[in-house]
Amino acid sequence: PDTITYNAAIAACERGRRWAQAAAAAAEMVQRELRPDVIVFSALVTACEKATRWAAALGALETMRRRGIRLDIVALNSSISACEKGARWSDALGLLAVARRGRLQPDTISHNAAISALAAARQ
Repeated sequence: PDTITYNAAIAACERGRRWAQAAAAAAEMVQRELRPDVIVFSALVTACEKATRWAAALGALETMRRRGIRLDIVALNSSISACEKGARWSDALGLLAVARRGRLQPDTISHNAAISALAAARQ
């Protein structure tokens, strides 16, 4: 399998809320000496978010950073939404700051998810 095949598999895991399988596929890519790209990581973060696995989503973002893969709006929004589901308001706000430092402009979805994270933490 090549990167495109793994992208498709991880996207399918995302749609099926199979975050662990998505993470395993991304790890397998590395073992096979393929380079996961921003598409792979965005799908992985989204899979984690849909499965309410905020820590896994943030872990995937950290792996992106270590590998020098530039954050995109999909990964940003999914990770902030994952923080919302975990009532991790400080992480959500931190992600907005990280995005701005990386010259990625948060959008309405980013801000709404961060606001929802603040509201979730109040409950």
